[in-house]
Amino acid sequence: MVKCPQNHTVRKQAAKNDTKCDGCAEVLNDGVEAYRCAKCDYDLCSACFHAKKVQKPVAKGSSLVKQGLLKEKKGSGTAEALKPTGSSSSTPSEAYQAFAFSGFPAVADPNEIYNLVKEYVYDYLGEFSLKVLGTVVSEGVAHVGVGYKASDSEALDKKVYDMRDYFIYDGSYLNTVLVQHPEVFKQPTQPSSTSAAMAVDALGAPGGLAGGPQSWPAPPGVATYNVATPAPAPFTQLSPQIAEAKQRLHAMRAALAEVPPLPAGDAEKGPEDAEGSHPTNADLMAKLDSMMGAMALKEDVQVAQLEVVKQLRAEFRTEFEPLRAQAEQTESKVNQALDETKALNNRLAVVENAIPKMEAIEKAIPSLDLERPRADWSLDAADPAYRSVGVFGWDDSDGLTARKTKIDEFMASNFPKVSYAISFEYKYPRKQGKMKPSCAITVLTRDEADEVLKQINSQKYKIQNGKGKDIKFDKPRTALQKARWAAMKRAEEQLKKDGRTNGREVKLESQMPVRKVLVGGVLAFEQTKEDAIGMFVGEFKGMKLHERER
Repeated sequence: MVKCPQNHTVRKQAAKNDTKCDGCAEVLNDGVEAYRCAKCDYDLCSACFHAKKVQKPVAKGSSLVKQGLLKEKKGSGTAEALKPTGSSSSTPSEAYQAFAFSGFPAVADPNEIYNLVKEYVYDYLGEFSLKVLGTVVSEGVAHVGVGYKASDSEALDKKVYDMRDYFIYDGSYLNTVLVQHPEVFKQPTQPSSTSAAMAVDALGAPGGLAGGPQSWPAPPGVATYNVATPAPAPFTQLSPQIAEAKQRLHAMRAALAEVPPLPAGDAEKGPEDAEGSHPTNADLMAKLDSMMGAMALKEDVQVAQLEVVKQLRAEFRTEFEPLRAQAEQTESKVNQALDETKALNNRLAVVENAIPKMEAIEKAIPSLDLERPRADWSLDAADPAYRSVGVFGWDDSDGLTARKTKIDEFMASNFPKVSYAISFEYKYPRKQGKMKPSCAITVLTRDEADEVLKQINSQKYKIQNGKGKDIKFDKPRTALQKARWAAMKRAEEQLKKDGRTNGREVKLESQMPVRKVLVGGVLAFEQTKEDAIGMFVGEFKGMKLHERER
C-alpha cells in the first residue's frame, strides 16, 4: 500500500488538468490515471505509484520478528522514528542503537549488499556517526544492519526519510526497520568476487585505497550533479545507464575498501632506503591515489552527463506535452468548424430554392378569402343543453358506472316522475380515455330542466363524489359555446409557442361582448359574439388557428 509523506493512503483518481506529480514533477494531462492524497494535496503519476508499490516490507511472520530481533516498521519505504533503548552502562550521549536496510533477496551476495549499504551511509548519511554492522538472512529476506548514536535518532530519522528514493537495490526500493539485537549481524568473511573482478578491470591490478570510500572531486562544469553529494532528483527510478555507472563506482570502491593498509615500517621508508631505483610501497600507493582520483572523475563525468540528458528529456516532455495537447484541440475545433460550414451551405441551398415559392405565396395572400366564420345562433337554440342540468365536480376515481349509479339514485329519490337521460363527456385528446369532471342530465323540455335545477338549488339536494366532496348543479354549455371557448384557449396556447412573442406575456381576456388574447398588452386574437371561432390580428394577422387534437 503506497502512502503519502504524512502516512495517508493514496487513492486512485483521474488527474485534473495541470496536476503535477510530486514524485517525478511531470505535469499530467486531464483524465489520465493518477493517485492522490486529498488531505495533503499529494499526487503521484501511475509510473511513480507502481514504482513505490514494489517495495518489500519485512513479513509479519518473519522469524526475526518472532524472536524479537527486528521490530516491524510502520508504513512503506520510510524510516520509523528511531527511539533509543538506553543502557545502564553508558550515558545517553554514548548510547547506541541500530536499524537495518531490509528487502534484499536472500540469494544476494553478502559482500555486495554490505558494500552497497556502506556506499549509502557514506553518500547520503555522511553527517552522522554510523557503522555498518553486517548482514543477516531470515525467511527469504536479507538485512544489512547499521549502528548509530541514540542522540542522533530524530535527525537521522528525518534524513533517512528525505533520502528514501535513493535506497534502491536491483530496481526495487529498500525498507528500514528498527533493530533490537544488533549482535545478529555478521560481517562478510570474503570480498565479493564480482566486485574484486570489477576493481581489477577498473584499476588494471588488484588493490586500492584503505579506509573505505573517498570523497571524489567534483566533475568540471557539472558540480550540481556531484555523486558524492547528490542533488535530490525528480525521478523515482534510475535509468539503466545511470544505474550501470553507479554500480561500477560501488564495485570499485568496495574492492578498494577491502585492501589492508601498508605496515607502518614500509610506509615510513624513504627513497634512500630502497635498493636500486625501484619505487617504494609509499610511491606505489601515491600513484594509485592519483590513478583512483582520475578514474573516479571520469565515472563522475559520465554519470553527470547521463543525469543532464535525462533532465533535459524530462524538461522537453514537460514543455512539449501542453503544445501537443493544444495542437490536437485546435485540430478538433477546425474539423468541427468545417462540418458546421458544410451544414450551413446545405441550409443556404434549401433557402435559395424556396425563395421563388415564398414570393408566389406572398403575391397570392391578398387574393385569399379571409372572411371570418360566423356563429349560427339559430341552430344553437335547438341544442340539448337547454333541456339539461349540468352536474360538475366528479373525481377521476369516479368511473362511468359509479357516476350513473349515483345519478340514478339521486333522481329516483328526488324526482321519481321525471324522465331523463345521462350524457358523459371525455377530455381531449379523446384517445386517452379520460372523462371530464362533468356530465348532463337531459329531460324532455327546457321548462322542465329549469324547474329541476330550481328545485335542486332551493332544496339543497346533494351528491358526493368519490373523494367525499359535494357535486355542483348548473346549466351546461351548448356545443357552440364550447367550440368558441375552445378556440380562445387554442389561440392562447398557439401564441405562447410562437417565437415572435419573444418572452412577452400572453393573456386571455374573456369579458363579453369581445373576447381577446393580448401579447405584451397588444391585441393579437379577438372573438366577437358573431364569430364562430375568431381570428388573429395585428402582427399575427394571417395565422391559421390549429385544429383541436382529437
